[in-house]
Amino acid sequence: MNILVTAKYVSGSANEGGSSRFYKTVIDTLWAMGHTVTATNNPAEYTHIGFDLIICSHGEILDAIKANPAPKVCISHGIIEDEKMRHGADRYVAVSEEVQSFNRERGFESEVIPQPITIVKQIRPGKELKNILIIRHYPMTHDPFEFLSEKYNVMESDIDKPIEDQIAEADLCITLGRGALESMAQGKPVLVADNREYIGAIGDGYVNASNIKEIARCNFSGRRFKHPLTREWIESELAKYNPADSDFLYDYVKTNHEAGKIVGRYLKETQIHLIMPLWRKENVGILTAAYRPMRVMLHPIMFRDEAVEFNEPWIFPVIVPMDSKDCKAAHPGTYKRNWFIENCQIFDDDYYVTVDDDDMYEPNVMSEIKAMNDDIVIISMKRGHKIPVQAVPHRRYPTNTLLASPDNVKISSISGQQSFVKGKIFKAHFFDDNSGTWDGEMAMHHKESGEKITYRPDLFALFNFYEPGRWEKGLNVSFGVMVNDPLRLDMVLKQSQIPKGIKLHFIQNPESATKGLNLLLDKIEADGADVGILTHQDMYYPAGWIEQVKDQLSKLPESWVVCGIVGKDMQGRIAGQFHDRRIPLDFNTLHLHEFPQPACCFDECCLIFNMKKGFRFDETFEGFDLYGTLCVLQAWESGGSAWVIDAFAEHYCMRPFSWHPDDLFIRNYKRLYDRFQGIRVDSTALGLPPDGEVIFETSAALGEEKKVA
Repeated sequence: MNILVTAKYVSGSANEGGSSRFYKTVIDTLWAMGHTVTATNNPAEYTHIGFDLIICSHGEILDAIKANPAPKVCISHGIIEDEKMRHGADRYVAVSEEVQSFNRERGFESEVIPQPITIVKQIRPGKELKNILIIRHYPMTHDPFEFLSEKYNVMESDIDKPIEDQIAEADLCITLGRGALESMAQGKPVLVADNREYIGAIGDGYVNASNIKEIARCNFSGRRFKHPLTREWIESELAKYNPADSDFLYDYVKTNHEAGKIVGRYLKETQIHLIMPLWRKENVGILTAAYRPMRVMLHPIMFRDEAVEFNEPWIFPVIVPMDSKDCKAAHPGTYKRNWFIENCQIFDDDYYVTVDDDDMYEPNVMSEIKAMNDDIVIISMKRGHKIPVQAVPHRRYPTNTLLASPDNVKISSISGQQSFVKGKIFKAHFFDDNSGTWDGEMAMHHKESGEKITYRPDLFALFNFYEPGRWEKGLNVSFGVMVNDPLRLDMVLKQSQIPKGIKLHFIQNPESATKGLNLLLDKIEADGADVGILTHQDMYYPAGWIEQVKDQLSKLPESWVVCGIVGKDMQGRIAGQFHDRRIPLDFNTLHLHEFPQPACCFDECCLIFNMKKGFRFDETFEGFDLYGTLCVLQAWESGGSAWVIDAFAEHYCMRPFSWHPDDLFIRNYKRLYDRFQGIRVDSTALGLPPDGEVIFETSAALGEEKKVA
């Protein structure tokens, strides 16, 4: 988007106060999100320039830009004259409930979106309170904190130094508004108090878990409780200092004020929030990879002793300030859900859904929900193919599909993963901590209370998608491998995380690839396997790979003969997810392809065969190359199909990049061309000629041809 940001103060300079730092954060975040931003405190120059969106503050600024036809979001930061909302905007935003009420009294409805804060490194305070920073940007005629220098090292903020550096040196900060949030964003305890001419000498007190929600209602301004700043009161509040509050305060700002999360709200894109009270460390990788392309916001809710670090900007962990053993609720997961509702910012027009860490959704679900504007959307849920043998009795859930319909809104016929609920409704209801059927009870409550529910039976949640065994279709799988280096076999392939019980057949030093592979296919067929996987000895398959393959195979037409994990599409572009360990980067074409993807050839490192088709290689082809092309052409010849699937693995290849096609390779390639005339013949083989010169393009060359010997 092309966005104009305009307010009285946009530079981020400390001497301009909190609203200037507010807008500097907004501008930086929009740039980081990929938008084009024009920032100005003189909007009159831009009245006739086209923008996709205008974000603004202050009455005179809005008056100056309202002639521009672009949609306008007007943000009010306070309750002074300058912050009063005026006509001319399409949407109004208040930074707190107090500001919302202030403008509602003047006839303006607004939504509360709290201040965006850039989260920086947590720097825990000292065990004892020694260093106090008072954050303000103008001199004080009467300083109620003057006496503190008798006992503490008191510093006053310096507008010429980065405020983050100053906060880092403090054990506690005394400040109001944005200064309080920026202090907590470094894990520093805060006393919300000051003497400011527009409010007087008042404060809300030392911030902790017991009062933060109330203080936030008035934007940490001191106006919530309005305690007079007497020496006795200040001393009593400072006596509450506890360095252990650092973790709670830091997590609070990360959860409720992270800049990317907040600024995205100005763009009015409906967000979907996944509330996840169960989070196992072993599922971090697979879940982040699965949910990342869905453009959701994920909130893992964890007790302190369960905390996991995340490096994904769309994941916002919520830390409940207790250890798991200290939670006395009959159902800790439900306790976490309620804690989230009570303590976290919930946006009225966003969707919220509660999921577990082994659940998933079909790829189209999130985009379909985002396009809706219904208060509650209930979708269907598939529950896998079989009940896992290892499941404990009370978790032996059946495999029937739960269809979205009014008749199925009842206990045992609906699960929490199916209900997408607008924030304005989600935050109004708590779950029953003592109930094991909370999801059905909540859906029934929505229905019986007359709340409007839209049913989408065509959209599907995938129940316990990552539960071992539940989504297995019963396909029997066997591996086959040609071996010329037993040490590589032991060091790489045999170290793969393949489930126990799956057979690995091998043949040593066959006469040719086609003859060796056919012998392996004979062995696999004799096993009664449904799927045969022909692999190199230097391939490594991670945990969950077999399940991923089976999931991909379930999406193929009956015509499929052969699949590969990396190959070329019908346009000749490389396709798949793969890591050749000779190069530092993971290979990934998810930005180009949907999988499974029709293929014209494969890399031979991993070929997957539908054993029902009875495929065998043409043994007249000699050597050990090009059989990844041959099998595709033979599949087409028989009326079948070939596909690249999404099943990431690693190849510990020893072949040097200096390899180049030899005479046998070229002879076989010509044979393929002659035999399959009129059909695309291609290969993934890469190599250099033995000498001479090549011409290539690199991203660094910006399209200019470079010659390299």
